[in-house]
Amino acid sequence: MPRQQLRIAVITVSDRTAAGRREDLSGPLAVRLLGEYGEVSGPIVVADGITPVRDMITHAIFCGAQVVFTTGGTGITSRDLTPEGTEPLITQRMWGIEAKMRDNPAVPTSAISRGIAGIATADGKRAFVMNAPGSTGGVKDAITAVGPLLAHIVDQMDDGDHPAPVAPAESTTVPSESATTPSESSTSE
Repeated sequence: MPRQQLRIAVITVSDRTAAGRREDLSGPLAVRLLGEYGEVSGPIVVADGITPVRDMITHAIFCGAQVVFTTGGTGITSRDLTPEGTEPLITQRMWGIEAKMRDNPAVPTSAISRGIAGIATADGKRAFVMNAPGSTGGVKDAITAVGPLLAHIVDQMDDGDHPAPVAPAESTTVPSESATTPSESSTSE
């Protein structure tokens, strides 16, 4: 049976883009890159702030998104509030995903991104939510790091089963009769 295609929503968080003062480059890039992993809607642009972010993530989940990818608002300016808008919805934080998104020695500033990731619950529905930086480089890095894991994340989020682990084969090598131990080789006849 073919695997069902993931439903992914992209949200761009930016005061300037929401006001029409700057073109959205990261949202359309996220849509294009995430298209490899599922059916993508968006980008929807919202202004920075806790309430707009929380409300749009909730709306995306209510509309059936299994993955919600936000771009922007993860820095440390006074208006960078995407993590604060996301966190109240998160019921299971995914610290390893967050670390994976920030682990980029080629870009030292990736360490100051405050984006979070985890399973969010809204209106009785669950979705994997991740906050990426607003730069195109940050979007590429986040999707490169997490994109290949999305199907597995959603499968596990939906209580999918892991295949039974296979035990490693026990060694069947039998020592040769001609082999000697150190104590045998040091004795003289």
